[in-house]
Amino acid sequence: MLDKEILRKLADEQPLTAAESLRLDEALESERPGVSTMLDSLEDVSPSYAWRSSLNLRLAATRRAPRLKLLLGWTGGLTAVAASVMALMMVNQPKISTIAAPAPQQTIAKAPSSLEEALVSSHMQGTAQSSIGAVPVQGPEDQVFDWSKLDKS
Repeated sequence: MLDKEILRKLADEQPLTAAESLRLDEALESERPGVSTMLDSLEDVSPSYAWRSSLNLRLAATRRAPRLKLLLGWTGGLTAVAASVMALMMVNQPKISTIAAPAPQQTIAKAPSSLEEALVSSHMQGTAQSSIGAVPVQGPEDQVFDWSKLDKS
C-alpha cells in the first residue's frame, strides 16, 4: 500500500522524488502484475489523415466571416462618409467679406514742436495703422528723432 505522503502529492499534482516514483511503480506492480506490460501492448491511437481532413473541412464550413473583411468594410464606409461631409463643408463655406483699406491721405510731414505733440502724433498713427491691421513701417526719417528741434520751455 502507498503511504499518505505519496497519495497527497499525487492528489495535489506535485512532483515526486526518485525514491517516491520507485515506490509508486513497485506498488502498482505488486497489486496487479503485468499492468505495465498491458499498457505497453496497447496500440498507439492517433487519428488518421482522412479523419483530420474531414474535421478541417467541417470547421471551415462552420467558420464565421473573417473579422478583417468586416473591419475593412466599416472603415471604408466611415472614411467615405467623413470625406463627403468634409467636401460639403468646403463647398458650402460662408463667404468672407474683405474690408477695403481707406484711401491714403495726403499729409505733409512736419516736425512736432513739442514732446507731447510728438507722443500724441505717434500714438494716433499707431492706432490708425493697427485699426486696419497694417504693420507700421519705419522710414528713414522715423528712425532718428532730432530732440534739439523741440522747444525748451
